[in-house]
Amino acid sequence: MIGATPANEIDTIKKAFDDNLTQDEQNNIPHFYAVGGLDYDKMSFKHKIMMKGLLIVLKNKQPERYNIISKSFDARDFRYLNDLVKYVNEM
Repeated sequence: MIGATPANEIDTIKKAFDDNLTQDEQNNIPHFYAVGGLDYDKMSFKHKIMMKGLLIVLKNKQPERYNIISKSFDARDFRYLNDLVKYVNEM
């Protein structure tokens, strides 16, 4: 999974896995997380509107998260892929 959530937000990432994979899938299917980023210039109008709605909610409830995703950013780092590469190499 690639997302905009910082890698140190373990609980948030775990919740994303919990919301998308059953416990059986998590136990039996290798899964990995890498930080990506956001590029508002490349988003469709629909996705920009969805992000605007999210930002409205976050502005007062989670200002630190609002500050992170209120503008485009690139947090890609190939080191996030080390565990995936190690897994593939060991297959």
